[in-house]
Amino acid sequence: MLALAAAAMIFATGFFVSGFVADAIYFNDPANQNRPLERWMSPRYVGQSWQLPRPVIVEIMEIDPEAEPATRPKGGPRTVGHVLERTGMTMEELEARVREAQQELRARRGK
Repeated sequence: MLALAAAAMIFATGFFVSGFVADAIYFNDPANQNRPLERWMSPRYVGQSWQLPRPVIVEIMEIDPEAEPATRPKGGPRTVGHVLERTGMTMEELEARVREAQQELRARRGK
């Protein structure tokens, strides 16, 4: 029984570490940094591409974390397209918010 628990723990650790490493490699590639927004992108993807923390993305995209499951289309993942429909923003307005937030964050960090 102990061996089974250890194996499950090793598997779970490997699963999460492999996802972290894959994301780190993908978003470290300059081609995947600061990508122009597209309707299919998730808020998480945008945050990683633009190096913005989750609280900033939540604010920019006007996401209510408390109402999160209810605001998803048919319970599926939220996308930039869904955010645009819900907020009435245009893609250009949302991308301008993302760029501005990134510039503010870099200015605060002294980069």
